[in-house]
Amino acid sequence: MTDFSTADASKWLIPIRKEASPKTRLISFHWVGGNAFVYRPWKKELPGNIEIYSMMMPGRLSRRSDDFVESVDEVVQQLMLSMQTLGLTGENQPPTVFFGHSYGGIIAYELAIQLQKQRLLSVAHLVVSSTNSPQVLTLRSQSNDDAFYKKFFLVSEI
Repeated sequence: MTDFSTADASKWLIPIRKEASPKTRLISFHWVGGNAFVYRPWKKELPGNIEIYSMMMPGRLSRRSDDFVESVDEVVQQLMLSMQTLGLTGENQPPTVFFGHSYGGIIAYELAIQLQKQRLLSVAHLVVSSTNSPQVLTLRSQSNDDAFYKKFFLVSEI
């Protein structure tokens, strides 16, 4: 692991609610215009034995002066380092659930894949909202809109 301080790690993953012995850990990933604190109300709504962390992207609130990231891969690498530094990976972790909305869904998906590929953490559940599945995103990026809609929505030409 590179030299990555706890302060650096805490910039990327904000604890919304920490628990001594959590039954489950929830990590949420906000949309492009969101921030970590949009999920703060969840600590009142979810059972007390659920630990909650939330991603905070550079350019948001306390990170407004931090440099923006260039790619999803860079975000995933930074989040992996953060999780390792904060002790959220490895053996004896509670079941971990990722929730991502929109862009956060893409980040959650890519992070889950990398964590599992590197055997750092097995994500128990991945929940996404307002995000297309990776196959649709890939197909869409490879075709023009007309071809995409004809293929998936059976739009006939008039």
